[in-house]
Amino acid sequence: MVNVDPFFLGTDPLLIYIYGKPTEFIPGVKEYRDAHHHGDYVIDLRLSYDLNDKFRFSFIAKNILNREYSIRPALMEAPRNVQAEVSVKL
Repeated sequence: MVNVDPFFLGTDPLLIYIYGKPTEFIPGVKEYRDAHHHGDYVIDLRLSYDLNDKFRFSFIAKNILNREYSIRPALMEAPRNVQAEVSVKL
């Protein structure tokens, strides 16, 4: 992220005016951004196999490495999720 609202970092002039000192609306956002400023790897996987024209088996995995990451300030993304699916056409 390049731009983050000052509201999240405790540098918003309105919050400083109200409280009289730099105040974070959501504590920890600045520290998290300072510690995780190089990006991260998030790997998702989707495998599917058609047994025949009626049966399909699928394996779906999200965030395989179970990384803690955030796309927007103060909103952590979901942990590892694994699904198995069988589709049948009647």
